[in-house]
Amino acid sequence: AVVSTQSTWEAVVSTQSTWEAVVSTQSTWEAVVSTQSTWEERLEGARRTLGCSSGNYGTGVQFECRSQVWTHLEGECRDTQVYYQDFEQNSDGWGGSNRGNRCRGWIYGGQCACGGGCQMHSAPEIGTVPSGYCPRVAMRIVAQDSWDNEHAWVNVNGSRCWERHWSHPGCTSDDITCSVSNGQMSGRTTVDIRIGNGLNEGGCNESIGVDNVRIELVPC
Repeated sequence: AVVSTQSTWEAVVSTQSTWEAVVSTQSTWEAVVSTQSTWEERLEGARRTLGCSSGNYGTGVQFECRSQVWTHLEGECRDTQVYYQDFEQNSDGWGGSNRGNRCRGWIYGGQCACGGGCQMHSAPEIGTVPSGYCPRVAMRIVAQDSWDNEHAWVNVNGSRCWERHWSHPGCTSDDITCSVSNGQMSGRTTVDIRIGNGLNEGGCNESIGVDNVRIELVPC
């Protein structure tokens, strides 16, 4: 009844504050579309469930689903966040150092784990990237102890995307974002992340770590 007079999906949800408000009789988005196999079928199933009129649900339509955002990507419904690692439970897929509860909480690398000569690395599998979209990599770089104008760097798929010098950072961090071009993803389904440094002492004197690594698909 709420949405029966609306002609488009955007009109259906324009007066609602959350997706849950739109589908208040359903417990989850999955419950609404559990029997549908394609994006168009899912939208049509939701349309029938909500009793709304047909409309144009073109590429880029987004709607909130609890804590996630789902986007129409080439005829399928995919979570725009394709990878996340906060090292709270494990360090699966990472190499070059180890996980620990150090400066800034649970991180990978850090004090007495990643100093001079250490390079942390991972290559998360994200699948085929849809046409018109590119990965965006975000992470928190953590620096600790007695850096002397020494530098840290991040390479993504072989290209330098961030670099910074620190002097005596104590315990500090820098939240960074790296964009990945279509060309950098050509023929591959992984994102190669490498984090290095120019430190010249052991990790108990000066160290680097990483936390909250996130990869999302964004229009490009």
